Amino acid sequence: MKLIKETFLNLQPVEKIKRTPITGHSGLYLEQNISGYTFQLKYKSPVSDKYRFMKLLRFKYGDNVNKKMLDNILKQLVINQGIVAGGSDPIEKKKADKPKPKKKITTVNEVFNSFIETHHFNQMAESTQLLHLGAYKNHIYKKFGTVDISKISRPDIVLFLDPIKKDGIYNSSVLCLQRIEQHAYDTGKIKTNFMFKIKKRATVINKNYLSEKNIIALLTSTIGWDSLRNICKMQLLTGCRNGEVSGMRWEEIDLKNKTWTIPPERIKTERKSKKMDRPHVLPIMSKMSEILLQQRQHGTAGLVFKKIYSYTSRVEYYQPGAAGRWLKDSLQITGGTHQLRHTVATNLANMPDMSELDIKIVLNHAVGGETSTYIHTQYLERKRKILTKWHNYIDSLMTTGVQNHG
Repeated sequence: MKLIKETFLNLQPVEKIKRTPITGHSGLYLEQNISGYTFQLKYKSPVSDKYRFMKLLRFKYGDNVNKKMLDNILKQLVINQGIVAGGSDPIEKKKADKPKPKKKITTVNEVFNSFIETHHFNQMAESTQLLHLGAYKNHIYKKFGTVDISKISRPDIVLFLDPIKKDGIYNSSVLCLQRIEQHAYDTGKIKTNFMFKIKKRATVINKNYLSEKNIIALLTSTIGWDSLRNICKMQLLTGCRNGEVSGMRWEEIDLKNKTWTIPPERIKTERKSKKMDRPHVLPIMSKMSEILLQQRQHGTAGLVFKKIYSYTSRVEYYQPGAAGRWLKDSLQITGGTHQLRHTVATNLANMPDMSELDIKIVLNHAVGGETSTYIHTQYLERKRKILTKWHNYIDSLMTTGVQNHG
């Protein structure tokens, strides 16, 4: 077979692989198969002392082969024959010269974005989600966002955390990094623990609760937007968490039976449960009815405590912290809204004939022990009696406070 373009324009597909030497060019062969043909160099490897075939250039049947292409084949033939003459194997040399593909890295940012899409993250309380999002965006991303997570070591984390002076930022960063590490480990991105024995700083637990003066100031306040103010009042009257109150919806209110049913997905203890099948049912007391009546002026569909729309935010519900800021700005009460639950619990604990279980079922804390598995009652009447005592105590404070003020 001669190395002229007319020869290759007339080639036809073959069922079995066929090799044919090219006349006039030592070591040059043509290999045909059903889809096309390949020019090859046959040589004796100086390394293995065996004959090998090296691919030079491949064509499909019907390709317009021109003189420039044929000259290129001869050029490659001469180059590779020279490599053989120099004592090297051209196939092995080509493999050695081929750049190795870079190992794909997984950044911390990719792991975090994957984590916030998980069911585990979606089951967290909204306040916990915002804690992780804030810690990552404001602190962790700047340091580790584009870093290969498999390259992070414990000293890297220590050097990042050590300069942080505020305990809140330090602890939220530790918690977020622990979540990132666990998700990276679960998804096979890392094999070593970079958060080994790194723990939160010990902080003083906030056990503040409202004084009698502050209780009166809150319940008699008319400062600010109704919804935001009434969220704080409803928390104080019920002992509920901020997210449970701020997310209250009108369809959860049963006016006929005077009950409020908080669905499991808005309850912290239920969100941690696999079943999430226990709502929290509370009786609606007269002071709670007064707040609901006031909120009816803003509509009786959707959220009870609606947020004023602004040009910058279209979120209907109040984010965690908004009520705490109102307490601080309007009444100079610092410590956030969780102290409202402390206030309810502390005052109930000081009342006669009030057990720890009474406080737990009102605050909707988890009831421990194996027996709790078999308890399915809502203690509705018991809750009514407890809240009656609590509201009677508030009434006595209000009466005394108004008299003293007068």
